[in-house]
Amino acid sequence: MVDFDADVRKLQQSLIIKPLAGAVLLAPADTAIPEKFTTGAAATLQALTGFKSVGHISKENSPTFTPETETSDVESWGLLEAARTDIISRNTTITWTGQETHKLNLELYHNVDLSNVKGDKDSGELGFADPTAPALRYHRAIFISVDGAGADQIYIIKVVPKFVVTEVSEQAWNQESALEYAITGRAKVDETLGYAVKTIFAGPGWKKIVTAAGFELATP
Repeated sequence: MVDFDADVRKLQQSLIIKPLAGAVLLAPADTAIPEKFTTGAAATLQALTGFKSVGHISKENSPTFTPETETSDVESWGLLEAARTDIISRNTTITWTGQETHKLNLELYHNVDLSNVKGDKDSGELGFADPTAPALRYHRAIFISVDGAGADQIYIIKVVPKFVVTEVSEQAWNQESALEYAITGRAKVDETLGYAVKTIFAGPGWKKIVTAAGFELATP
C-alpha cells in the first residue's frame, strides 16, 4: 500500500529556504571572483576581497531577479500549435533599493565616477554633476543572502560577473522615508567566464541537506 504523504508527496520542510538577510556587493570589472565561497569541512565563508557592500537595503525592495525569455515560433499550415519553438533571447534583470548615502550608491545612481571627488578640507563639502554624455559602466556583482544561524547557516549566492545599471527610479524627498537609491540593472554574459548569472548554495546548513536536495557529493 502506498502512503500518500511518505511515498507520493515526499514533503521535506528542511528544503524550504528563506533569504532572511543579505548583502549586495560590487567591485570593478577586473576584480577576481572567488572559485569557491566556502572552505573546509565547516564550510566557512571566505572573505570577498575587492568587493564593497552597498549597505542597508530596503526591506520592501530587496534584490529581485527577473529572468526574461523570448521565443520565436514557426507556424505550419494545418497545425493548431507551432511546429517549432526556439528561445531567441534570455536576459536577467536585477533590482534593489539602497538606503545609505555613500560613494558607491551615488556612483550607481548617477552613473558617474567619483574616484577623484574629494571633500573640502575645511567644510567637508563636495559636489558633482551628472554626466552629459553617460557611458555604460560595468561592475562585478555578488548577491548573497543567508538563512539560519551558526552551524545551520545556508548561503544563497548569485554571481553576476558583468553587471550594468540600466535604469534608476525616482528619488522622493519627504519626512517619512530615507533618501533611497533604487537600482535596476542587467546581467550580461562575461566573455571570459562564459556566463551571465551563476547560482551557488553553500554553508554548513547546506552541507547537511545537499543530498536531500537531490545532489551527490563529489568523490575525493
